[in-house]
Amino acid sequence: MLQGMHSLETLDLPRSVVGDFTLKSIARSCPLLKRLTLTVQCTSGAIAEMVTSCPQLIALSLTHSVTPAESPKGIDDAALAHIGRHCTSLNVLSLTHTSIGNTGAMALASSHMLRKLAYLQLCDCPDLDDACAAFLVSNCTFLRGLGLQSTAVGNATALAIGQKCSNLETLLLGNTRVSDPGVEALLQRGTFKKQVYIELPSSPTISPAVLNKFKDPKLLGAIWCCKLPPKQ
Repeated sequence: MLQGMHSLETLDLPRSVVGDFTLKSIARSCPLLKRLTLTVQCTSGAIAEMVTSCPQLIALSLTHSVTPAESPKGIDDAALAHIGRHCTSLNVLSLTHTSIGNTGAMALASSHMLRKLAYLQLCDCPDLDDACAAFLVSNCTFLRGLGLQSTAVGNATALAIGQKCSNLETLLLGNTRVSDPGVEALLQRGTFKKQVYIELPSSPTISPAVLNKFKDPKLLGAIWCCKLPPKQ
């Protein structure tokens, strides 16, 4: 047990790798945690104990210390299901270097947590694709920030974002399968209520003709602030 930490509300240790034992100790010693940022090398069982013991979490950021290919049993679908089931007050959820796939995303999509979630980042999740991501974002109507970098999502997800996520201010789609039709869907006037920062996949996924539309002030007005992919 970690002594003297019962009333701790914020724990930010992004550079220290935390394993199962330490994560469980944090969970048992800090039941009032509201904000947690960790780099972990742990199992879904340890994450389940953590989210069960800390029901007041409003911001959770977990980065797995190795890639899914190196450690497929880390932050996985089971872990995401536990997060969706127990962290019903989350405002921020960021998971990086995970083996999350469509099963976990579907569990998250059915969670009551999505009613409050404002920032969602699921990056470096190579198994996450359109089969569930499009449904997931369709249920995240209050999102202000969405990061899906280095996933397998494509145009169906981009279309769902354009139709359902009108409150977005930041959208990160670098290294995804989004191509011209998906970008065209996002370009529709009135899609977003505020100025949006968008990061797109590298060309040749997206054609120069579509990219040029981001430079047209008549089309974009003051709505867009876009990071264009580097020239090949």
